[in-house]
Amino acid sequence: NALIVLVIGFYVLLNFERIRDWLIAAAPAPYQADARALLGGTGVILQAFLRGQLILGLVVGVAMALTMTILGVRFALGIGLIAGVLEFIPIFGALVTAIISVLVALFQGSNRLGLTPFGFALVVAGASILIQQIENNVLVPRIIGRSLDLNPLVVILALLAAGSLAGVVGLLLAAPAVATLKLAFSYLYWKTVGVQPAIARLPAGPSAARPSRLRRLWGRFRAGGKSKAPP
Repeated sequence: NALIVLVIGFYVLLNFERIRDWLIAAAPAPYQADARALLGGTGVILQAFLRGQLILGLVVGVAMALTMTILGVRFALGIGLIAGVLEFIPIFGALVTAIISVLVALFQGSNRLGLTPFGFALVVAGASILIQQIENNVLVPRIIGRSLDLNPLVVILALLAAGSLAGVVGLLLAAPAVATLKLAFSYLYWKTVGVQPAIARLPAGPSAARPSRLRRLWGRFRAGGKSKAPP
């Protein structure tokens, strides 16, 4: 399933311009410019969300590595790397990182705090829980909210609502979904009150005349394959 998702994602990205142009053409002619801007704004939101997730993963990974180093847990750098990568998986990522940290602390033998293995594992578990709480209540609302131009309180409420309605998937998509709804409702409001031009405040989408980098690379690859003479 993961391989199929990767292959489908590759071809969706490769043909995104055609898909975007088809969606724009499906709109009535007077609204095609608005449709192009709305799609461009949605793309900007998703890119900002991805940047926020990368920043969040970097911050959590560094914090986890430093904390484990201070406590004297072995493989602290590896634990920090795992924490940063698994940050993209809500709840389960932090849980897996905490379990790995506790297991390493439990079986590494001696520790600089002079505690028993079980006591040291409890200290590491408490530190992991503390980092997770700071992440969920401080870092996520501020970093993701700032990336998507949302108030941290809105992000927290969106996470609570989406988590109770859709579980892990809801937690992952809550912030970009709220930002996209904000964009859509803002557009509807501007059109309703007759603000002109209604499209001025929306981010401009990528130019249809310029293909994406992935499509240019794919075109070069195909051109290189066709230029070779058969043996």
